[in-house]
Amino acid sequence: MKKTLSLLCLIALPIWAQEVKKIEISPPAPPPAPTAVPENAPQAVVADEIFDAGEVIRGKKVEHSFIIKNAGKSELEILTAKPG
Repeated sequence: MKKTLSLLCLIALPIWAQEVKKIEISPPAPPPAPTAVPENAPQAVVADEIFDAGEVIRGKKVEHSFIIKNAGKSELEILTAKPG
């Protein structure tokens, strides 16, 4: 019985050893450096960035306007907008 168990261990040990893999964990990458904004770039300024509609009854339409001002020196283009 001991010989059979020893033989089984000798056969299984190399197979098990091949299954073990070393995992290297690298530290997280540092965040990218902020890019410089040109002096004449457009700058969107929103007075109230958040709108809370509260509880809304199903089927009721809710509307809200966000006022966006361009505080920059060149033309501000808003190409897309979506609820968030």
